[in-house]
Amino acid sequence: MKFQRVREKLRAMRKEAKLSLHKLALISGFNENTIKGYETIASISSNYVYFCSLYFGYELDSIQDSVKELEKMGENEQVLRIYKEIKELDIIDFYFFLYFHGDFDVDEYAIAQEHKHDIAANEYEKYINNILKEYDLKEILDNYSINPADYTPSKYAEFVRLQNANQKLRKSNFEIQSIDLELLALFSSLDAEVKDSLKALIKSIIVKGGKM
Repeated sequence: MKFQRVREKLRAMRKEAKLSLHKLALISGFNENTIKGYETIASISSNYVYFCSLYFGYELDSIQDSVKELEKMGENEQVLRIYKEIKELDIIDFYFFLYFHGDFDVDEYAIAQEHKHDIAANEYEKYINNILKEYDLKEILDNYSINPADYTPSKYAEFVRLQNANQKLRKSNFEIQSIDLELLALFSSLDAEVKDSLKALIKSIIVKGGKM
């Protein structure tokens, strides 16, 4: 089964790094039970697979493919991809960024444009990734003053952890707003005498500093 093979790879990467589920949850901001589910029975989030690819330094295709063995990503490529992710550059925009600075010639630019319109977005991304691999990635890092120390897996994990925390905060705010609406609807349905009693109770709680 395809997903079972992916689960095995995710588990193998974590264990190779000597990380417990709890430790990886603290590092990434993904819930511990969620990670456990990805490694056992649950459907697997593409965001989590992408995180594992960049954090552990493995080619994304080798994780997602049920036949391929895990394949390590080159260190410079890992830095470049983490840079792209933290800077929130789309892979296509990143290609144009490199082209604009003279790292790709006109013919390659034209071919890429043709592929962009003719094939699916994920296939186009693979195409651009293959072009990137043909270049000296160290030279690209040097040309754009990309300091590898600023784009390490731990820095990337911090970036993802903050993203996940922000997403959880937005979700909790939405849930709180929903509760507020429910309470407002409930309050509106009460008769005047009960409303007055509740108002008096709320005022007394506020006066006491929130203590009943």
